[in-house]
Amino acid sequence: MGHRFLTMTEWAKTYGPVYRIQLGKETMIVLSEYDIIHEALVKRGEDFSSRSANNPLVKLTNPKRIGIIYAPFGTPWKEHRKFTLMSLREFGFGKRSLEGNILEESVALQAEIMKMVNKPFDICRMVQNAVTNVICSIVFGSRFEYNDDKFKRLMDALNQVASTNILGQLAIFFPILRRFPGLGRGAQVIVDTVRTIKAYIREEMDSHKKTFDSNDIRDFIDSYVRETKSRENDDETTFTDEYTERVLFDLFIAGSETTHYIMIQKSIHISGGGIWLLLLLLLFFFCFLPRLVLSSCLQMYETFVVENRKRILSYKAR
Repeated sequence: MGHRFLTMTEWAKTYGPVYRIQLGKETMIVLSEYDIIHEALVKRGEDFSSRSANNPLVKLTNPKRIGIIYAPFGTPWKEHRKFTLMSLREFGFGKRSLEGNILEESVALQAEIMKMVNKPFDICRMVQNAVTNVICSIVFGSRFEYNDDKFKRLMDALNQVASTNILGQLAIFFPILRRFPGLGRGAQVIVDTVRTIKAYIREEMDSHKKTFDSNDIRDFIDSYVRETKSRENDDETTFTDEYTERVLFDLFIAGSETTHYIMIQKSIHISGGGIWLLLLLLLFFFCFLPRLVLSSCLQMYETFVVENRKRILSYKAR
């Protein structure tokens, strides 16, 4: 599977630069020449920009397909993506100004580690708490103490998803399995987790509305509240409480879970001065990674264009 693209490249020699394959229930179209890829993804990019609507997990947790991550490509997605990026930048995302939030959290994490007094312990939950708190400081305007009951419930909900066994995960992607005793639990865990996180987000939104001051925008939620109020008389606006809730959910899940697993999967062992390694990783993820990814993608695309033009010219010269 790791070299699947090589197999598809060989198939293109037999079936042509555009052909169809079936992967389970999914019908996939394979493009295998520069001109065709450029035509599809650049010249007609808007026609091929949406994500698949057949994702079982999305059908289970986000049937309306609203928000940012799985929303269909179109005006609402463009509006909310643009607004989200602009608002996050105001609060330091992708900038060095976020360093203060990360420094504060690194101190809290170091203090928590020191409480272990040279005893063996599992650092996974601590790292997850730290990363999630950085997200909370941007989105909700404040961090939580690690022993806060509300924060613990939130972290427990996130961990429940990761603890779903393989049979439970299969039931998510093959709905018919949910009818068998015990197998439906995986899907229900996902649904319960989404409800728990969304209830917490809704509570934060209600709290922000009560204390909202247009002259003091404290965090990302305040930015959305301000924008929602400015569009109250627009009957076609998508800046509603439901949509805002889903955008916040997407940010929270994408930020906390992704960063947490990147760190844990790399088996980072923090001891003594190693706390600064965590700080550097957090700085890298939140401040420099977005720029590096964009720069790398552009560089890869330029290299791809140059190399394929050479191949095309060489082919035409034969």
